Order: sequence, then structure tokens, then C-alpha cells
Amino acid sequence: MNDLFVMLGLEAGAGALSGFALGYGLKKIARILFTALSILVVLFMLPLLWLMNVGVVTVNVPKLLTVLEQNVSWIATGLSSALGQWSLLGGSALGASFGIGLALGLKQG
Repeated sequence: MNDLFVMLGLEAGAGALSGFALGYGLKKIARILFTALSILVVLFMLPLLWLMNVGVVTVNVPKLLTVLEQNVSWIATGLSSALGQWSLLGGSALGASFGIGLALGLKQG
């Protein structure tokens, strides 16, 4: 009986530690990527807006919105299938502690 608690504690501790490390790292990487992506978008959009203002470039806004909607739905479908596979871990101590550790790591990072 004592071995059961030790194994359960090790499993929960390993899940929480790995979840925290992953969440902390993901938040740091996401912050860097978001900053770099924001700078690139601004550097692309400013000349494009100037060219639109001058009349050199015209943008088909309905077509642009259609393409954006398709891409967002594709990303949402991919994320939902990935999260559905992760939910298989939810019933074990490893999965529960991993989720708690991930949430704490994302908050702390």
C-alpha cells in the first residue's frame, strides 16, 4: 500500500514538474515569437498601406476576409483534434498534475 502512494506521488510530481517547465518555456517562446511577428507585420503593412493610399495597390477585402476565415477554421480544427488527443491523459494522476503544472507555468512565465 505504501508503494502505491510513493508511485502515485512520483507520477504526480513528474507530471507537475514537466507541465510547469513546458508552460514556462512555451510562454517565453510565445512572447518572443509574438513580438517578432508583430514587428514583421508592421514592416509589411506600412508600405502596403502607403501604396493603397497612393492608388498603386487595391485590396479585395471580401476575398481577404474569406481567406482569413478559412485559415482560422483550419487552425481551430487542428487545435481541437490535438487537445482531444491530450484529453486521454486527463484521467490519470500524471495528466491532472501535468495540466495543473502547465497552467502554473503559463501563469508564472
